[in-house]
Amino acid sequence: ISMNDKIKAVIESAEINKMLSASRLLNLYHLLSQCIVFGVPGEIVEVGCNTGWSTRFIRMVMDHHRCYRTFHVYDSFEGLSAPTDGDAGTPENIGKGYLRSKEEELISKFEHLGLKTPHIHKGWVHDILPRELPRSICFAHIDVDLYQPIKDSLEAIYPKLSHNGI
Repeated sequence: ISMNDKIKAVIESAEINKMLSASRLLNLYHLLSQCIVFGVPGEIVEVGCNTGWSTRFIRMVMDHHRCYRTFHVYDSFEGLSAPTDGDAGTPENIGKGYLRSKEEELISKFEHLGLKTPHIHKGWVHDILPRELPRSICFAHIDVDLYQPIKDSLEAIYPKLSHNGI
């Protein structure tokens, strides 16, 4: 199966159309490609992957550019943490456990498309970041939905972000 067919399969799948807009995919493609093409040093990181829609897309962009850097993915696979005061205005149905997924489902979707599985770090953001982050990061995609995990992710990743990293 060609890379173009893989990308097309992911974009056309019903689940990705619900979760990722074309503009979001285009932004991911351009930003990650920029880091790879311009040789920004460091590894690639995604914090919060759920079942891996954007995760698979990131891997496909890496493969398209023949990028052999390590791809690190961080997720609790327990869904969202409990909202805090910083999440005022969050809908009531979005609470602890919402968006729960299984690590096995993520791996299965990679295998189905013949993609190399990323290095998976399982745990809550506040427990595994920054100690499990690579020394240097060229690109980080943070998709954790709630205030405290976003804040924790930014505080852990920013000091390790390479010059011109995104």
